Amino acid sequence: MLAFTVLGFAGIFSRKSYAGGCIGTVCVIVLRFVCHFISGVVIFREYASGTFLGISLVNRPYLYSFVYNGIYMIPELIITAIAAFILLRLPQIRKLIDGNP
Repeated sequence: MLAFTVLGFAGIFSRKSYAGGCIGTVCVIVLRFVCHFISGVVIFREYASGTFLGISLVNRPYLYSFVYNGIYMIPELIITAIAAFILLRLPQIRKLIDGNP
């Protein structure tokens, strides 16, 4: 639950500028990854089994959590960053962010 709560921090950066909004988007996705990584190490360590690129993940919860969460969080970071870059360039979105109706 904490991983999705940190997404609200993107609003801190949004009023700064276009770059601030984009940086904020990337920062909160990275924070979300950190939350998922920590929960993977602490809670889901018992599922660390199998191999990845020939490396055994048994008894390596840090590597397991990094690989497992990285597989879906890296594409999400890329897609979300691209969407934020595009949306924050639109004048209609800038008006909403700046508070002008």
